[in-house]
Amino acid sequence: ALFDADGYVQTGDIMEERGPDHIVYIDRRNDVLKLSQAEFVAVGPLGATFEGGSPVIKQIYIYGNSARAYLLAVVVPDMDVVAELIGPSPAEAGLKALIRAETQKVARDANLRTFEVPRDFIIEMEPFSFENGLLSSVRKRMRPNLKRKYGERLEALYTAIERKRQDELNALKDPNSPLTILEKVAKVLEASLGIEGIDPETTQTFRELGGDSLGTVSFSMFLEDIFGVEIPVNAIVSPAGNPRRWATMIEAALNPDGHVVPTFAVIHGKGARVLHARDLDIERFLDRNTLDNIPTEAPPAQTRTVLLTGANGFLGHLLCLEWMERVARVTPVGGTVICLIRAGSDAAARKRLDEVFLGIDPELERHYLTLAVKHLEVIAADIADPSLGLTPQVWDRLAADVDHIVHPAALVNHVLSYEHLFGPNVVGTAELIRLALTHRMKRFDFISSMAAAYRVNLDGGGSGGATLGDEDTPLLDSVTLSDAGYADGYGTSKWANEVQLHSAHQRFGLPVNIFRGDMMMPHSRYKGQINVPDMFTRMLFSIVMTGVAPTSFYVPGPNGHRARAHYDGLPSDFIADVMAGIGAQARGEIRTYNVINPHVDDGISLDAVVDWIESAGYEVERMADHGEWLKRFEAKLSALTESQRQHSSLAILHMFSRLYPSHADVIGCQHYVDAVRELPVGPDVPHLTERFIHKYLDDMRLLGLIPEVRRKPVANAA
Repeated sequence: ALFDADGYVQTGDIMEERGPDHIVYIDRRNDVLKLSQAEFVAVGPLGATFEGGSPVIKQIYIYGNSARAYLLAVVVPDMDVVAELIGPSPAEAGLKALIRAETQKVARDANLRTFEVPRDFIIEMEPFSFENGLLSSVRKRMRPNLKRKYGERLEALYTAIERKRQDELNALKDPNSPLTILEKVAKVLEASLGIEGIDPETTQTFRELGGDSLGTVSFSMFLEDIFGVEIPVNAIVSPAGNPRRWATMIEAALNPDGHVVPTFAVIHGKGARVLHARDLDIERFLDRNTLDNIPTEAPPAQTRTVLLTGANGFLGHLLCLEWMERVARVTPVGGTVICLIRAGSDAAARKRLDEVFLGIDPELERHYLTLAVKHLEVIAADIADPSLGLTPQVWDRLAADVDHIVHPAALVNHVLSYEHLFGPNVVGTAELIRLALTHRMKRFDFISSMAAAYRVNLDGGGSGGATLGDEDTPLLDSVTLSDAGYADGYGTSKWANEVQLHSAHQRFGLPVNIFRGDMMMPHSRYKGQINVPDMFTRMLFSIVMTGVAPTSFYVPGPNGHRARAHYDGLPSDFIADVMAGIGAQARGEIRTYNVINPHVDDGISLDAVVDWIESAGYEVERMADHGEWLKRFEAKLSALTESQRQHSSLAILHMFSRLYPSHADVIGCQHYVDAVRELPVGPDVPHLTERFIHKYLDDMRLLGLIPEVRRKPVANAA
């Protein structure tokens, strides 16, 4: 039975062929389990990790099945070690507590994932041995024999755990329960994570307590089932999230006199698939007190105090720098940029922001620190929380002091649905609009996405040769949700944000600038300022690392010649400069700007970018057959290391599955072009250049993403 039809011996080893004569051992076939959430666990090496990581754990048998999301185990303790730690003949409860503590310690030391740590275990005093049939003659575990001996008890343990958890959750629904909301939240957390004795006052986050992304969803559902209140997943995974904070959110939602942020179901209807713009009327997100006290006086002409969200993000940190430069010029003593950063404390928030600026480019570091001394304040907050997670005192201070809100923050996730993004992106923006309408009117700059430009009513038409509408084309009155489209949920959340802002302007006169961003490339001067996960960086990385590219990314032109196509993209510092320049103007209307490169006939395309990769010194083989290139490209990317694959185009290969049209439909951007002409940074939007792409590659090398060139660059960079 060990031999297959061709005479090969089936050893049971799992191997990976990474190239000619390059074969790597991965694991044993019979030692791999697949859990219900589709995670694979190599139980053999995992058992060795626990045995080697703790003197208490003499032997361990890891058990699981594809119907469960967590593991169980049989543990044989080393009683000599146990005696030294907790005394001879310990009670079962004490011994179990010791073993549980040891498994948690090993998990921390070995950076194990939550589902790799057994939820519970059976203690076995008789060691596994050859004599009792649980080890082979070479001391390997006999897994079939172990399963026969312990499988029934372990399955009974699964049943007991699930029954206990359900009983505990049912008890929490009892209206006569003596437990407080905080104590109930801690009990739900224990049931979700399979951990006993969680202190309700712990400041540990969900992840620090051992939760994973799948667990956040179930924890949120348990809370909604018990309290009838939806706590967004984003609030659970927040670094500022803890039982006390979640309990406060629940208490606020249950208080009929308090400010309650609406849920997706409240605004659109439970399970809605068609979203109507009328449902996003800003009044539906505002409390009675705010609506009764809307300020009517226009914001001051000069901005002294700016509130900025997402300042530790790619564009956000450049907007932070740009606005600090501007408020520093305010006479007589300058102004302040107040940054809201998601963190557990103001000090931790400041540290997160500092880390973005420090340690890469000394010139940038000096400039940031010089400005920050006088013109920066950092506050821990979370836009997904009611009142942004701020205390009433801080909320009122900001409402009274801030002149201008700049809002680039968002949960950028191209996989999550609109319903999951509703809390951080839609409700979060509504809370900022509420702040803008509290005590005094404030100007509001919103960083949207070009995804919103595709959710417009083209019956409204476009101008200036635009075939997909322009900045004045009205938004769609309704949008149908789709689970199939890439980034559909994210794009729809940006459409919803723009609808909210139009509503706030029309009802209350809120001055608004909407900037629809597209491909934002590195800083043209400062080093290492790259948006590492974006599509363009992934493409550069992948072409450099594989050394292959298509002859052209585009449908050929006449006679099969390379098409004169165009690729959109702008340096991020130029984008931040223009956004801040427009925002600093004292206007009272709402205006949209499509922040794109308008030079559609300049012939600077992805093909030109590959030319410039070559001229920077990297060898690239061009392949005429696009389909063959894609297969070879994928194979080479798949052969990279795990960390390298994370930076590659593997996850977005569908973006390259077909040749692009040489002349795509055009989105109008005349407002943006006209604004640039009026600003000092103008008079024109820049083209991409060979020199800029070479600098881009230099930045990638500086960050250790790509290797040094293997030959000298061609000295023709313009």
